[in-house]
Amino acid sequence: MARLDVSGSFIVTVGYGAGPVAWVVVCVSDENGKPYPLSIPTDPNNGPVQIFIALSAILGPTKIDLRITDTAPQGVGYYWFAVEPPADVGGNLAGMGVSSLGIIVNDGSSHGQGLGCACAPATVATWYATRMQKPQFKLKQERRR
Repeated sequence: MARLDVSGSFIVTVGYGAGPVAWVVVCVSDENGKPYPLSIPTDPNNGPVQIFIALSAILGPTKIDLRITDTAPQGVGYYWFAVEPPADVGGNLAGMGVSSLGIIVNDGSSHGQGLGCACAPATVATWYATRMQKPQFKLKQERRR
């Protein structure tokens, strides 16, 4: 069986309809680094990708399989999956403090696994503190005066 390189990350979005949605992006490439095409069936839960909770603040190290509720393939090698925990677990990923997801890809001829770590939305970083203070040094233009 050929080896696949699998990586990913996830974020919990505001969602649509019933509340927060966890989206996982999975990148799959072959041993040579070329994008690897996957065939995602109509029911993605019967497909080559399995995603599970690997580490959370509430449960610690654990393995809880997640259900794929939506997909958004975006070019060869990159795949997006909306996921949710099983009904008997209750809640959503946002409330469980999930930090890492396990990702397994097995299409019958190739296999790979990796972790998808939580990412936060990008924010604008400022170069100054939230409270302005007088600098401890003189700027060049101030010295010339």
